[in-house]
Amino acid sequence: MFDLVLVGGSLSNALLAWRLVQTRPDVSFVLLQNRSTPSGTQTIWFRGTDVTKAQLEWLWVLCAKSFPSHDMERAGAEPRRIGGAFHAIDLADLHDKVAELLGDRLRSNCDVREVHDTRVTLATGETIDARAVIDGRDVEGTPPWAHTFHELFHVEVQRGLEVPVMGLRQSTPRALPTGHEVPTFTRPIIGERVGLFHHTTGEALPMAVDLAEVIPTLPLDAASLTQWLKTHVQRHWDSQKFFRRLNARVRRDALFEKVHSHDDELIARFYAGTLSWAQELRLRFL
Repeated sequence: MFDLVLVGGSLSNALLAWRLVQTRPDVSFVLLQNRSTPSGTQTIWFRGTDVTKAQLEWLWVLCAKSFPSHDMERAGAEPRRIGGAFHAIDLADLHDKVAELLGDRLRSNCDVREVHDTRVTLATGETIDARAVIDGRDVEGTPPWAHTFHELFHVEVQRGLEVPVMGLRQSTPRALPTGHEVPTFTRPIIGERVGLFHHTTGEALPMAVDLAEVIPTLPLDAASLTQWLKTHVQRHWDSQKFFRRLNARVRRDALFEKVHSHDDELIARFYAGTLSWAQELRLRFL
């Protein structure tokens, strides 16, 4: 029997597996994914201010590119140069690094039939028992309000330009969350399915990094993890209340035009989800 079974090759599970090996070599676990690569092929962009300095120290090795700043497209105007480090994690590269580190703790092409708090049943009939099963699947069962940073924005690294150019996509992604009903669950579930992403930008990496850092320090049994995650999800939803209000009141394009008209500090804190009361007030009258 394992200490942990991680179900799904999501970003959250990939980072959690990475940190478990680094910080808890005593923990026995396996990561199950239903395809040969755990995290897709996209590139995840994030600002250095989206995570803490301590988190960036271990996340740095997973970054494929880093820039001192980036430009933001603006309607009818020249792009705005936004200061602060801008990093990229290439998910195909992340997969290779995680797979190399995990070795036989990674099982690919696993068709999962049933997931319970301490047992996983595969389509083959094989059962895998553990003290806790963490369900990190982001696709199956994802609520309709879940969206991703990649769906909302495009980022281009163009030849001849010193920094990347970021812009809002013209196509309409899935709806942004506006309500206050926190997802309920009775077993350990992480990722977008329980709203662990920035409720306006869709950025999920900082929340996945938080989980990867904290979960290895917790009691690793299903009951304890479920209770901690319920509290953690509730706290995150409370922290995103202002952003859900913005989603309900302001058109997406107008909102981001307004945000990017402000100073670099407000922009950084907007994306990090750490706006001060005074900064919220500056955006409240959109």
